[in-house]
Amino acid sequence: MFASKFASQTDLVVTEKKLSLQVGFKLLPWLLKLWPGLFFLLTAIWLTWPMSATLLTAIPIGLEGESTVPLFNLWTIWWNINRLGHGFAEYWHAPIFSPARLTFALSEPQPTTMLLAPIYVVTDSMILCYNLAVLILLAMCGHASWSLLRLVHVSPALALLGGLLIQRLPFLFWQMGVLQLLALAGPLWTIYWILKCCREPGWRASLGLGLSFGLTYWSCNYFGLLLSLSIGISGLLLFTAGWFLLPDWRRWKVWASLMAAAILAACLIGPMARVQQEAAREEKWQAERPLELVQNLSARWSDYTWSLTTRLGDYPTAIEPARQNIWRMGCGAVVTILGAWGLLVGLYRQDRRLLTCTVLTFSVVSLLLSFGPEYEIFGWSPSLWLRDHYPGFSHLRSPFRFGAFVQLGWHLLAIQGAEALSLDRWRWFRRLVESGPDHNVGWRQRSLQVLLTSPAILILGLAVYEVWPMPQVCQPVPQVHPTPQWIDDLRKKTEPHEVLACLPFANGSDASAYESTTLWMYWQTRHHRPMVNGYSGFFPDAYLELRDAMETFPSDESMRLLTLAGVRYLVIDTSVCPVNEWKEMALFRDQTEFCFEDPQAGIVVYRYTPRL
Repeated sequence: MFASKFASQTDLVVTEKKLSLQVGFKLLPWLLKLWPGLFFLLTAIWLTWPMSATLLTAIPIGLEGESTVPLFNLWTIWWNINRLGHGFAEYWHAPIFSPARLTFALSEPQPTTMLLAPIYVVTDSMILCYNLAVLILLAMCGHASWSLLRLVHVSPALALLGGLLIQRLPFLFWQMGVLQLLALAGPLWTIYWILKCCREPGWRASLGLGLSFGLTYWSCNYFGLLLSLSIGISGLLLFTAGWFLLPDWRRWKVWASLMAAAILAACLIGPMARVQQEAAREEKWQAERPLELVQNLSARWSDYTWSLTTRLGDYPTAIEPARQNIWRMGCGAVVTILGAWGLLVGLYRQDRRLLTCTVLTFSVVSLLLSFGPEYEIFGWSPSLWLRDHYPGFSHLRSPFRFGAFVQLGWHLLAIQGAEALSLDRWRWFRRLVESGPDHNVGWRQRSLQVLLTSPAILILGLAVYEVWPMPQVCQPVPQVHPTPQWIDDLRKKTEPHEVLACLPFANGSDASAYESTTLWMYWQTRHHRPMVNGYSGFFPDAYLELRDAMETFPSDESMRLLTLAGVRYLVIDTSVCPVNEWKEMALFRDQTEFCFEDPQAGIVVYRYTPRL
């Protein structure tokens, strides 16, 4: 009896082990798909260190020098999440620049950040949401790069290292303080699905391409606009070169897939672009950015000879000394040389020739467009022509951002150059190995594969190391727990629709002058009251008039404009503003009424009671 009982227990254990193995085998395909994403998430943490050590207290500002743009993007994430919870009511009418309408259309809305809503609901921390957005965008960039490289049959090891090479793209870490410019996964997936449409046309490829390009615009309007030009002009040049005569391009299914993808992308982008155009008309924006500003924010060819970091030592550069500390658009010496080698290899290899020419055209077109109005062809400027004829291009302020695609294309060529250094790519060496004994034995074959690819891995690893980013500069952000007393008082003693004017106002037009304004916007994520202050890509004329008048506050003009804006309360930072002097002035004393003060935060609030 004891023996039978022991046997039954043994059978039960064996059965459980078999079930565990079956479950493991079923989960294995999913684990194999997930591990690259986990790898690139870990490398994103490594690349951005020490950001992950301050996930709840600080945000990375890159080379911005101030936290204006990062704080503004933090506020943008909050507004997206907030409107999601209200069924998108008043989505485009954000509570800044009151009483102006369509204020959220004045800058990058980034609706994809709504996906962070569950994290915000659980943690109530916008700082954490912002930092996780940085990590997720970088991880997606690496994973999209890995997927693209695997699609063109790059070996898994080299694809993984190539993904890391693109994940640490110098442009991304140069612009780390501008969150939306980290969304390079969208352009990468767009390129991935264009290749899919050409190779395997069908509804899946059309759906993938349409969604990828649409989400590119949703994540970063800049990248959506720039990518449409870089890919569109490249495609037009290749078409006129006669490539439509090639067998792949003569298939009607390819063109049908591309057309279906374009329709889907237009459906995704159209509603957002329509509102942005309406805002441009309603706010009476100037038809185009000042040409001088666009020229100042255009790249020069010498900028591409200066890298963000050079861990292998300095090399000759042609950049002007005045631009060295700002314009760092180079890829690094190793990537530059590898890219040139990859170009030669790609033109030599028949199976990669078309793809190589496409990447080269994409990079060159992006390079020339990054020069802005300075680049001319026999006296004709493509940039100026696009400003007059291409929708949205007249509002483009920073042509240098085309540099992201310049670096991306050259890095892809560099990966191809490194791949060519794998000995198993050379036919004579493969024949030599295959003629040897026991070349089909599993462990021998794997060892040989590692040996053959080691030169490529080493040189690609050197390229990754050369421009490895420096430790991130993280700016501490004021904590909201416990909630400051003045925030609680505002919520209790004011109505949700009553408008605030937060002093000091911005005292200039550059980003650093608006750092205090974006800090007021950060506090708005807690009190939820509309403000006449604000920061954005464009500014309403009424706000600019008020901003200039507030330089002489309190004055008749500033009081008049505050009244026109419907301001009910003045929230004043006493550490900056001379409140005691203002209280001695009849103009201020007769039109304000003290409400409450938070000495610990240095904030005092007055009710604004203008004379009729």
